[in-house]
Amino acid sequence: MVYIGYTGPNAPPTDPYDPAFIVQLSPDMLHAPLMQPIMPSPWVTYTPAAFYPFSGAFGGGATATGRYVIMGNTLFVSIGMTVPNVGSGGGAVHVSLPNPANADSMFGGIAPVTFIGRNGGSGELLQGVIVGGTTPYEVKIRKYDNSFPIVSGNTFWVNGLYDTP
Repeated sequence: MVYIGYTGPNAPPTDPYDPAFIVQLSPDMLHAPLMQPIMPSPWVTYTPAAFYPFSGAFGGGATATGRYVIMGNTLFVSIGMTVPNVGSGGGAVHVSLPNPANADSMFGGIAPVTFIGRNGGSGELLQGVIVGGTTPYEVKIRKYDNSFPIVSGNTFWVNGLYDTP
């Protein structure tokens, strides 16, 4: 028999098929409602309203698409992006999120979340953060060393989760 928690010589039985365990249950426990798990909504696809570099502009054909699911107040999101021509783009890449981040969960204007991803062409690690201010509903994506995350012709993606209001 396996005991969870206290394992001394007088530990109560934890096997629900053990008669000694059943005797310990009160009538109230036998009729108590079961806790209901928080079930996620189905995955929803979305097209980011904004997808641009911090400075300059992408050449033609840049696209972004995403999908998300909500569990309670937590939103899980996955975003894929393709940039055939970087153009004059530089700095972080900004991508809009499907729902706002909870402003109450921001510390110094930065939400306590990290997005992580990969440049599909180079294999380099990407990171992203939600920053408040004028664009509270965007994730700003950079390479692991805070440099511009992409090169022309690459596909890249990030995944993250954050608290929603």
